[in-house]
Amino acid sequence: MTMDQMEEDRQDYAEIEIDALREAGNMGASHASTAMSSLVRAAVMIDVPDCIVCKTEQMPHQLGKADQQTVATLFQTYGRGTGVFLMIMSYETSIRLAARMLDHSGPLPAELDQEGMEAISEMGNICTSAYLNAMAQFLGTTILPSPPSVAIDMLSAILEYPASLVAQMSDLVVVLKTSFIIENESYQGSFVFLPDPDSQKMLLEKFQAL
Repeated sequence: MTMDQMEEDRQDYAEIEIDALREAGNMGASHASTAMSSLVRAAVMIDVPDCIVCKTEQMPHQLGKADQQTVATLFQTYGRGTGVFLMIMSYETSIRLAARMLDHSGPLPAELDQEGMEAISEMGNICTSAYLNAMAQFLGTTILPSPPSVAIDMLSAILEYPASLVAQMSDLVVVLKTSFIIENESYQGSFVFLPDPDSQKMLLEKFQAL
């Protein structure tokens, strides 16, 4: 497949293709919800209401305001399916989730301390592993995550680093909008996969086989 053909394929993803990726995300969500339940000591439902496939430069517009204070857990992925994978949520949502995982009582903390960051990192590790396993099953390959790193910054700054890692290789981004529902409280976040050329080719070939 030539680069021009790949460009044409990226321009218009059919609804069935997006549904397939959303289903892969839901498969990961079902596994992640079970693991998260032990962290928060309550039943967790995870839903993937939206799946967006876009170019790298469009990614910030899909995730929120550029100046929004954001917490991201970042992983590089290895195996045949390599690239970058992020769990992204607002600073306020991260505080709420960390407080829930750490069983804090009383008013919410004003800031995310080291213990809270470790809790978010553990959550990211569990959820990302589940999502990557689902993506690997969808692609028929193996995708393994690196140890997580956590960053706190404006959304625009957060996204510069992963985009630069793959800028020379790929311009395809998969954004899985995600809702965590714990005892009727909803926590919004996103999972972002920036695949390398091999993974991108596998995605396109999978789409064409649908």
